[in-house]
Amino acid sequence: MAKTDSELFVWDQEHGASYDVPGIILHLVRKGILTDESWHNDVCPRFELVGRKKKGPNGLDEYGVTLWVEHPYRTFREGGDEAKRFMATEGYLSSDTDQELETNDLKDALLFVFKRIGKYVPKYRGRNPEELLDELAAEVGGAYVGG
Repeated sequence: MAKTDSELFVWDQEHGASYDVPGIILHLVRKGILTDESWHNDVCPRFELVGRKKKGPNGLDEYGVTLWVEHPYRTFREGGDEAKRFMATEGYLSSDTDQELETNDLKDALLFVFKRIGKYVPKYRGRNPEELLDELAAEVGGAYVGG
């Protein structure tokens, strides 16, 4: 049996519905591509690519690809007016993060994730990231709204 939204999503409980996570991200969680890993100690909702976690040499979780969704209103973002709406990282989130992207463009943030999807989710290996993302976006009306 499929999980309900209340079982899949914690971002609104942890950070509040005002963060207005874009519908395509919620769709990717429902499809099992991303998981909602939001936690109240995080500054904003956090979503991770499924298949991404492993134990590092220090025994701590190391992450593959993580997508952070900041508040839609800049004045409510931790970094203030300079902070971008989306941040995507690959690697453990620290000074040794392998790759990082900060942007206000939802499609750019999602492409960062999808360009790495085959590395973490075998069934997507060899797929064109833009085409795959466009297919999934079409399932929710084809728009990258909420950016």
